[in-house]
Amino acid sequence: MTMAEQALLTIDGLAIDAPRPDGSTVRLVDGVGLAVAPGERVALVGESGSGKSVTARAILGLDPELTVTGSIRFDGRELVGADRKTLAAVRGRDIGMVFQDPLSALDPLMTVGDQIAQPLRARGMRRSAALAAAERTLGELGVADARRRMRSYPHEFSGGMRQRVVLAMALVGEPRLLIADEPTTALDVRVQAQVMQLLTDVAASRGLAVLFITHDVGVVGDLADRTVVMYSGRTVETAPVGDFFRRPAHPYTRGLLAAVPRLDHDDRLVSLPGAPPRPESRPVGCAFADRCAFATAVCRAERPPLRPSATGGEVACHLAPETIGAAS
Repeated sequence: MTMAEQALLTIDGLAIDAPRPDGSTVRLVDGVGLAVAPGERVALVGESGSGKSVTARAILGLDPELTVTGSIRFDGRELVGADRKTLAAVRGRDIGMVFQDPLSALDPLMTVGDQIAQPLRARGMRRSAALAAAERTLGELGVADARRRMRSYPHEFSGGMRQRVVLAMALVGEPRLLIADEPTTALDVRVQAQVMQLLTDVAASRGLAVLFITHDVGVVGDLADRTVVMYSGRTVETAPVGDFFRRPAHPYTRGLLAAVPRLDHDDRLVSLPGAPPRPESRPVGCAFADRCAFATAVCRAERPPLRPSATGGEVACHLAPETIGAAS
């Protein structure tokens, strides 16, 4: 049985186009594919603007103004082109989502308890039962005196506690897949570590599949089983998390890792030169070629396909075997 056949979530050939004022479109995501098995934790990583968040939002059809083609299958059901009723049934019930800005995701005029209970109320559950489930979930996430805090409003919580509330909203419906979109953004380092540990513990205790989106590869190691690296709207590498750190196959992946501070390393951090191309000016060949020290004429002329890599994953690089050798 292939990974795709075992997967809970399968994305294949995903393309996402945004409208432009002149009536044309620009391609934000260009042929992305990934799979998440039941109980597996996959990190989707890349710089800001690489297409990670828009890919995650497309799973639940959250941006109707965008044109989505390709395939997104959850437990065998096709979500691309699905009607509102189908998507509404999947949201919260089968797939929960944690957004990167918890304050904007919460209604300042509603109590925390009523907001956590909303997904269950939308299914027709009685308010008392929904609030009881909300209280249990909030307590599971380490919020002390959950019954009293249920009556609080979002502004009465710290940033880290608001993120726990948003996580409770995503988990109260007992989904099988959790999408966490940059959940540690704008949190200090200590609170980031707490949120990451909480995600890890909850995923393990519930047997949740997790798609974790981040630009910070430094937070990936303790949570993920496997990594998918995106650059300029495309998948450039996939790898088991251990090999992702030990033997990155793509020059872009190595650049991301070189910029991560390490306690056991005294060398100065190396930043990637340049910036990712804008979607409307993405080159015909490898989108990373202009920033790559190994690029050749073929890299600029031909888009590299994803192919098996030495790490047991895949890499989209014409020179991957040679660049691995050059970096070792």
